[in-house]
Amino acid sequence: MKRFVIPLSRYILASLFIFSGFVKSVDPMGTAIKIREYMLAFHFDVLTDIAPWLSVLLCGAELLLGLLLLTGIFRKTAAYATLLFMSFFTLLTLYILIASPVSDCGCFGEAVSLSNSATFIKNLIFTSIAVFYTISIRHTTVSARKPYIMVILLACFSFGIPIHALSFLPVIDFLPYKTGTNIPQAMHIPDDAPKSEYKTTLIYKNIKTGAIREFELEDTTWYDSGTWEYIDTKNKTVKQGYIPPISHFNILDRNGEDRANEILSDPGDQCWLILPEYEKLSNRSLTNLSEFSRFAATENIPLLTFTGQDPDMTTAYLSEQGIQTTACYNVDPTTLKSMIRSRSHTGVLFIREGTILAKWNATMLPSLETTKDLQTAIKHNQSRTVFFYGFLILCAVALIIYLIRQRKL
Repeated sequence: MKRFVIPLSRYILASLFIFSGFVKSVDPMGTAIKIREYMLAFHFDVLTDIAPWLSVLLCGAELLLGLLLLTGIFRKTAAYATLLFMSFFTLLTLYILIASPVSDCGCFGEAVSLSNSATFIKNLIFTSIAVFYTISIRHTTVSARKPYIMVILLACFSFGIPIHALSFLPVIDFLPYKTGTNIPQAMHIPDDAPKSEYKTTLIYKNIKTGAIREFELEDTTWYDSGTWEYIDTKNKTVKQGYIPPISHFNILDRNGEDRANEILSDPGDQCWLILPEYEKLSNRSLTNLSEFSRFAATENIPLLTFTGQDPDMTTAYLSEQGIQTTACYNVDPTTLKSMIRSRSHTGVLFIREGTILAKWNATMLPSLETTKDLQTAIKHNQSRTVFFYGFLILCAVALIIYLIRQRKL
C-alpha cells in the first residue's frame, strides 16, 4: 500500500506545481501585478519595480520544481523544497485569510480564481501531502547518477516561458482581450441569459433603545415610524446571473462622452496604441512607436491612443517624441493593463470590425513599410501561437520518452 501511496503523493504534488507554475509562467505580468499588491500591503513599496523579475523567478521555480517531482530527479532536494514552498505559502494564505490584504492570492494566475478561504484549505491539504512525501523518502537511497544535463534543460524550459512572455506578450492569454476576440460580441448579453437575483434587507434603528435591526421587505414591523428610524439598505446577491467576458468597456473623449460604440462599429481597420502611462515609455518603445505611427499615417490607418491619463498631455508628449496619433481617449487603466501584458503595459492592437487580429508589445513592434508588411506581421503573430503549442507538444513527448526510459533502467 505504501509503495503505491508514496509515488501517488509525488505525482499529485508534481501536477499541482506544473499546472500552477505553467498558467502563471505564460502570463508573468499577471503574477507581477499580484506581487505588487502584496508588496504594497506589506509596505515594501521600494521593491515594486522589480516585481516582473520576481514573478519570472517565482513562476519558473514553481514550474521547475513540479518537473523535478515528476521526473524524480534530485528527489530529496525537490521534496524538501516542495515542503518549504508549501509551508511558506500556507502561512501566507493564513494571514491573507485573517487580514484580507488582497482579494485573490493569485495562486493560479488568471486561469483560476479562488477565494481566500478556499486557497488556505487547498494549501493546507497539499502541505499535508508534502509532509507525508518528505517523511516517507527521507531515508531512501540517493542514486549516484546526476542527470545535470536534464536539469539544465528543464530549467531552460521553466524559466524560458515566463521570460519569453515578458519580452513579447503571453501566447496563452486567459484575459478577455486576447487575439481573436470580437469585443462587441464579448460584451453582448443574450436575451435568454440567466439574470442575477438579489435579496434586499432594510436596516433600521430602534429610536427608544438604539438597537440596530435588519428587516426583510415582507416584514412590515419597520412601518412603525414612531419606533424605527431608517439607516440603510443592503442588497445581497442570492444568485449570480450571466456576466459577459467584457462587462465594461468605455472609451471617453475629452468631453467625457463614451465613444466605444462608434469606434467599435467602424468597418475599417484601426490600430490602438495602448498607453496607460506615457512617462514609462522606454527609448526603444518611443523609437518603435514613432516608426509605426509614420507607417499608419502613410497607409491611412487610424492610430487611436487609449490612455489612463490626461488625453491632451499624452498627445502633447507623443507629438514631442515624433509620434502622431489620430485621436486620444481615456480608458480605464485596469482595462488597458488587461490588453497588453508587458512590463510597461504599452503596445499596439490591430482591430478590424471590433475584432482583435493581432497585438504587439511596444518594445517588439514589427518594422512596417507597406500594408503587405502588416499582413505578414499579423500572420507571424498568429504563427507564434502555433509554434508555441508545437514546442510544448515536443517537450511533452521528450519528457514522456525520458520517463519511459527511466523505468526501464
